[in-house]
This record gives sequence, structure tokens and C-alpha cells, in this order.
Amino acid sequence: MKLSSLANASALGSAIERLVPTSLKACWVESLCAFALLCWGLKSSNQNARLLLSPRTLPSVKRGVERIDLASLRIPNIVRNSYIQLGLLILSSKLNPELEPTRRECLTLRHSGGDQVLLDWFLPSAVEGAVSKPNTPIVVYVPGITGRSREAVSFVRTVLAKGWIAVVFHRRGHEDYLKRASFNIFGSARDLHVAIESIHATSPGAPVALVGSSAGSAVMVRYLGQYAENAQVVAGVGLSPGYDIHGMWEDIRGTFFDRYLTSELKKFFLYRNKDLLFARDAEAVRRLQAAESVQEFAQHAVVFAAEHHENDDPDMVHTYDDWLEQTCPLRVANDIRVPTLCVNALDDPICHRRMVETIGMKLPSSNEHCALLVTNNGSHCAHMSWNGSRLENWGHRVALEFIEGVTEL
Repeated sequence: MKLSSLANASALGSAIERLVPTSLKACWVESLCAFALLCWGLKSSNQNARLLLSPRTLPSVKRGVERIDLASLRIPNIVRNSYIQLGLLILSSKLNPELEPTRRECLTLRHSGGDQVLLDWFLPSAVEGAVSKPNTPIVVYVPGITGRSREAVSFVRTVLAKGWIAVVFHRRGHEDYLKRASFNIFGSARDLHVAIESIHATSPGAPVALVGSSAGSAVMVRYLGQYAENAQVVAGVGLSPGYDIHGMWEDIRGTFFDRYLTSELKKFFLYRNKDLLFARDAEAVRRLQAAESVQEFAQHAVVFAAEHHENDDPDMVHTYDDWLEQTCPLRVANDIRVPTLCVNALDDPICHRRMVETIGMKLPSSNEHCALLVTNNGSHCAHMSWNGSRLENWGHRVALEFIEGVTEL
């Protein structure tokens, strides 16, 4: 009886197998594989983050880094690739809904013949549930080489969620037309100084901190080093700083990122101000139009960078080599006298691992005011991790945690 039952069951199984289409079985296999891949992709792993300090590191810097939650710096496998992270960062910057500033402040630069920079102020009331207090901390964000408030939406929201005030600093030509035929793609430390003085005049007594992203970190470091003890901020954070501008451009030459940034620079400075720049130097404009790399663009833009400053400005430039020397943040990095954190990822396709290991890692030992956070993953300014059910930029959170620790808020 038992043998008969087994035979019947076997026959039934064979009949079902004949009836189920091969395509349906294959579909089940594909679905299981897709599910397994999804589970793997959503799984996150530790960043193996390292904090580099020196025995001489100041107590205020130590307080800042101790506040950083390193255990939360986890990255999903699905976005572990640095190019995927950077692509998502570029895409989100284009698709992010704009956050209207509470007010826009236009500052006329007396030291530069009437040129202007813009400050976009975002107050905590822009985010539901966020409430500001007297002497609310103000975080000034200095965007990347072609950044604006739209690209800073994620950072601004992170600041506002803490009940703090965010101010986005727009360098000349970044959010408005140029007033004169002069620009520097990396901006001016003196312009940033004017902006910070204006912020203090508007909000006396409020602690002001600086956060620079990519090229914005170069302006930030130059300001902190150039003004040293007179820098009017409580802390600075550089996200994905490039320590050697010439070396960085050589590393990315001919890549997608080089072509993308060159195209963006032309849109920012050249096409919007073509008539003004053409009247100043038509041949330079033609060379800028033909530039095929960021390095070429910068070389041909020196004629306009030379006009960017007054004769008494320490950043005065005459040649491309002058421009490189004056723009390089390392020139004054050891003069920084404000607690400063640099954040770099070893998989950064723009500021390469070699640069971080040979230059960036030496900074904390040469200046007790500086610390370096290094992670295995994070790409260039993307720094993606899970926050509940969505991706977030953990670099923004780390910057605010450091500032919070330094100021003991």
C-alpha cells in the first residue's frame, strides 16, 4: 500500500512538472536571484572609518571628533561603487526640488570695484518642527566649483532640522551675472571674509561655522589660513578637499568628470557672461570655448582671474603658475588657528587615494588645529548611507556633529 502511494505521488509530481511551463520555472529562478541580489544590495557594512589626530591635537578638536558617531557610517552594498555614488549625487542635485531661501543678501565688494557676492539665508522655520533659539548657530556653506543653493538643498535641510541657520555663500558668477569681466573659478578668501563679517553684523553673538564642499573647501582653508587668529568662525569642515589642484586635474584629465566639469564651467562663467568677457579679451574667450579640460579652462581664464583682485590683495595673480600657488589651500593650511576637520574617502575618483595618503594624512601632525576623517567609501562629496528607509549624505551629519562638539552646544 505504501509503495503504491509513493508511486502515485511520484507520478503526480511528474505530471505537474510536465504541466508547468519551462518559462514559468525560469521566472521563479530569476525572481529568487533578483530577491537575493536585492537583499545583498540593501545590506550595509561598516566604513572602517579612521580619525587621524596628533598627540598635540587641541582639546576643542578632540571634543569635535569625539562627537562623531563613527558606528553609524555604514554604506549599502548597492551604492558601494564610487561612480554610482557620484552619479546619484549629480542626478539628485539636478532633480532636487528647490528650497526657497528665507532671504537673499547681495554684498557689494568695495575691494573689487563693485563686484558682488550673494548670501542665501535659510531659517529653521523652513523645516516643519524646527525651532531656532537666541544666538542660534549659523553654518555657512561654500559650494563646489559650480555649486549653488539648489545643489545644497540636502545640506541645508540637515542644518535646519537641528534648528540652526544655514547660509549658502555664492562666489562671483555662481548665482548671478558678473558685474565686471573678472572671475576666479575657486573664488576669493577675501570675498568670504567680507561675507562672514556681514553675517556677524547681522547676527552679533551667534557662533558661525564654515563647511566647504570640494572646491569650496579650498576657499574655506585659504580663508582660515590667511586670516589665522582673525578668522571669525568657531570651526571649519572640508568635505572631499583636493590638496593638490594641479595633481588632481592631471589625475582626472580625459575622464567623464573632467568633461562634465568643463561643460559646467562654461555654462557658469562663459556663456552667461560672453559679451562682457568678449569685450575684455576676445581671444581668451575663444580659447575658453575650445577648452577640453578643467585644466585648460583654468589656464585660459587666468587673464580674468588677474583682474579679479585689486593691487593690494594678497591673492593677486599674473600667470597660471601664480594662480595655482595662490589658489592651493596647502600654502596656508599650517596657519589655520580654528578647529578644522577634513573628510576624505579613499575611493574618491577626483581627489585620488594617493593624494589623501601622501598629503592629507600629514596635515593633522603638522597642525594641532586640524583632524582628518578617512573612510574606505564615500566617493567625491557623495558620502551615502542609509537613514531609515532612504539614502542620506553622512558627510553633512558628520560636519554638524564636529561643529556641535567643538562649540559644546
